[in-house]
Amino acid sequence: MGRRLLHPFSDEWTDEYEAYAATASRVTYTLPLRRFIDDCRDKERRPVLVTEEAATLTPHLVKALADGGGSWAFRARGGYYDASSGYRIGSFPELWRGPSSFDDRHGAYGSPSARSEGVFLFEVYASERAVAETRVGALAEHVIAGLGGRRAIDRWDSEEPLARTWSVDAVTAVARSEMPASGRYLLGTPDHAWANMAVARTRRGLLEHVAGGVPAGAYASPRGIEHGVNPALHPAVTEMLAGLVDRFRPNVAMISYGEYARTDHGVVRGVGTTRPDVPLAVLIGPRGVRDLRIDVDDLRSRHDVTVLGPGRVPSLLVRMSGRNSLWGQLAAFAYDLDQERLGAALAVEFEGGR
Repeated sequence: MGRRLLHPFSDEWTDEYEAYAATASRVTYTLPLRRFIDDCRDKERRPVLVTEEAATLTPHLVKALADGGGSWAFRARGGYYDASSGYRIGSFPELWRGPSSFDDRHGAYGSPSARSEGVFLFEVYASERAVAETRVGALAEHVIAGLGGRRAIDRWDSEEPLARTWSVDAVTAVARSEMPASGRYLLGTPDHAWANMAVARTRRGLLEHVAGGVPAGAYASPRGIEHGVNPALHPAVTEMLAGLVDRFRPNVAMISYGEYARTDHGVVRGVGTTRPDVPLAVLIGPRGVRDLRIDVDDLRSRHDVTVLGPGRVPSLLVRMSGRNSLWGQLAAFAYDLDQERLGAALAVEFEGGR
């Protein structure tokens, strides 16, 4: 893990990766870290974040690192460990190639914590008309409130800390000035829900992308449903997606359930075992239904499908509510639609984006 000298953002780098060492106990998506991840993306290198053993990462940083194809390593017991698996590594490339030995695993990895926080995670793509009256930001407000966010979005910025007071008009003005593709804006609420959003102009108008999470209470028993009930059946999931069809023009929306640790500063990711995110529901908008040539009656016979919206071509809500594993249900749904056609219909490209 030799170091080269005089790099403006990284502490170590090669032709394959760049490493950034953070010493804070709570690592946030600051301007230096944003520039580091952007620099790696521009140079087609893997970003590697290196922290202390006790460090935690904010959801905004977790998302940015994942979107940048990055990895997280932490220092402990005189060496480095992969934060995703807990295994000791001898070099940073082992973070994506796999450890050279499985003999040394950090003691924090094994059984998931019984006191972890469940989070409804969302990703939504929606179309808007490219006209002067169009405003952006209400999509994120709707999703966060609909999934159980008890407080409205109150702040936003391009990195942490979020220093700007939230306003749909303000974020619209900034996004409009950056067309044909906006930057990515971070949003937050007083009760620790979060989102990021971006807007781009396409041949068909505007495309708004929103992704984030809403804390839902104890992982094993999210608020609003009885203990042990499949979270795909949570009424907030169905009602939020139905409202999405009523108020917006969704292309596709995906809801999943994830695990974070609860702290006084909100939910974070720390060292230790984390359950993988599980899919709960997929909403396919009218354009996807048309492009996929979906036989609704046939699909209903095998999956939990709800038809939403008026018109000749409706939207389809598919909930992973069966008894099989949630990932198994999603795989079966993709197979029934033909995976190649599904991927083509749901693929979204920010034309002219950056």
